[in-house]
Amino acid sequence: MTDLTGITLTNIDVVMGEVVVIRGKAPTTPRTFKGDSVMESGAQVCYWSITTNEFSPTNNVVDGAFDEQLPLDENGYYTLVVSLPVNRPQNAHEKFGVKWMDCGGGKGRRSREL
Repeated sequence: MTDLTGITLTNIDVVMGEVVVIRGKAPTTPRTFKGDSVMESGAQVCYWSITTNEFSPTNNVVDGAFDEQLPLDENGYYTLVVSLPVNRPQNAHEKFGVKWMDCGGGKGRRSREL
């Protein structure tokens, strides 16, 4: 990890509710997945991603997406919905401009158990 690497962590739990919606302004990135080989002038970051993970002790990755996998609206905002598959809203699909991610089955300890 370098000085230029940033990591943000937060805990969510089904105790808080069945569905979490995260909406944010995506930083601009080069489109390397589709062939750009260098940083574009004005790109804010090289890459960014988001994952859902089990809680400790496993911390296994459950689901994830990198910058080019999140649909953006005309203003550069993304909408991410996180839930168990059984609680996935019907409109939580990329065709509706929404990225859905599985929050996992809770194989790690849950925050309410600490």
